Amino acid sequence: TDDVTDRCRAAVSTFRSIQGLSETKVAQQIREDRIDVLIDINSHFDDARMRLFTYRAAPVQVHYLGGASTTGLLDMDWRLADELNEPTVEKEESSGTERIFRIDGGIHVFRPLRATAAPDPLPMLSNGFVTFGCLNSLTKMEDPVLRLWARCLDAVPDSRIRLIKQAFRHETNRKDFSKRASRLGIDPDRLELLPGEISAFDDLSVYHGIDIALDTFPYNGITTTCEALWMGVPVVTLSGDRFVAREAAGIITRCGHPAWVASKKEDYLEIVRNLSSGAASLARVRLELRDQFKRSPLHDAPRLAREIGRFLTSTFTAEQIH
Repeated sequence: TDDVTDRCRAAVSTFRSIQGLSETKVAQQIREDRIDVLIDINSHFDDARMRLFTYRAAPVQVHYLGGASTTGLLDMDWRLADELNEPTVEKEESSGTERIFRIDGGIHVFRPLRATAAPDPLPMLSNGFVTFGCLNSLTKMEDPVLRLWARCLDAVPDSRIRLIKQAFRHETNRKDFSKRASRLGIDPDRLELLPGEISAFDDLSVYHGIDIALDTFPYNGITTTCEALWMGVPVVTLSGDRFVAREAAGIITRCGHPAWVASKKEDYLEIVRNLSSGAASLARVRLELRDQFKRSPLHDAPRLAREIGRFLTSTFTAEQIH
């Protein structure tokens, strides 16, 4: 257990841990508890229990979050999305196995779990050069991503790129990644591979020292995009042709900065050049971005709660779920 689990436990009338239980036993418990709507928020990530939904444990089964678009399960009835990450198309069946319900204002809300550090002064003012950064999963940093980042470094003289992951505590990981990045065009002398301190991840001061965050594609950063914006760091993203490739674009747009969203790689480069060329405007962004985030739908938890309530009350009748 942890403090997040404890908060969830305190907020509900009944809390059941299903760790270690078989799908058969869990499905039976859900039926005995007379659950009408069963919501998955993990999709196919680690420790997922997606097989549970094939048992039709509840009359209505819904996927939300998880970052994987459609679950591919015929027994998953609905998926929550929004107009920016899952635009309306003529044939909804092309978007997956579920029916789609679109949340007004977006499916994401971000509020830090703990007290966070204040944004630091723009690093380039004291460094004399731009520091790009990324904290996304290493598995999202595919070869095309690193090639484009190499072009960003070439486009901005003397710039650096800082990648921060706990995996870089190990010298072997640093050497392997640096070798791959070099092969793809990134000068090792302009690449920083840092593990970061746990406390810095907790209070988000890990974003200190980064001027501009570079997003990955086609699988965008989601939590990391919200964290960077919260810490005053603009995020440049490349919007793509699928749900996971449009999530960051939706977050950045709802924060009020659609100009940081590229539709092709050349646009991505141009956005990077423009942001890097104006220290004064970038410093102003750093000072104002957290307040902009707070005023956006991304920080409005009651808005999201109302929207999920609207989904539940407008989609199902008592006859459908009993």
